[in-house]
Amino acid sequence: MAGMIGRFRTTRLPPPTRHSLTCGGETVVFLWVRGRGRRLRLEVREDGEIRVHSPARAGADAVLSFVAGKAAWILRTRAKALARRRLMWPEDRREQARLRTECERRLQERLEACLPVAAAHNLPRPAVSFRMMKRRWGSCARDGRIVLNVRLAQLPPACIDYVILHELCHLRHHHHGRPFYDLLARLVPDGKERRTELARFRIA
Repeated sequence: MAGMIGRFRTTRLPPPTRHSLTCGGETVVFLWVRGRGRRLRLEVREDGEIRVHSPARAGADAVLSFVAGKAAWILRTRAKALARRRLMWPEDRREQARLRTECERRLQERLEACLPVAAAHNLPRPAVSFRMMKRRWGSCARDGRIVLNVRLAQLPPACIDYVILHELCHLRHHHHGRPFYDLLARLVPDGKERRTELARFRIA
């Protein structure tokens, strides 16, 4: 039996990695997911995240060439996806409350996903609240209280997580100096790509 198990053991796939490619002045940020399929495949999710699925043995050059050839379609499709998903804030108070609850639930889910990453770097679990903010995606007070903009929930998961981890790093360094960015880089190794993606969005 042990011999049979060993014979059918599958090779572990590399974890997904985030990449960016500039085409015609536009930057495409995407998640490269290696799988067991036989061809390259694009996916533009409802939250705007772009995924490129490839065979396990596909090389980076082939993937980047594939994305470059589809850049116009990717950007056009992504814009439509975000436009469909954009949350509106109606005048009806009950509808406002329902939509806000939906956003806060999503932010809480992303926060819970980020906390183990922070804990691995000895950052404490903070008090976190959600509110509508006009100019910031998030903030961290000197007493360690973090506030996240409710509208942050409209962004792709990679952007949400970047903002959350950014604010969590302020629990140790309440500034934007070198120590802060060194810590952020350890928590978010692909932070440059995520910042590029985040810069596309403006708070309504």
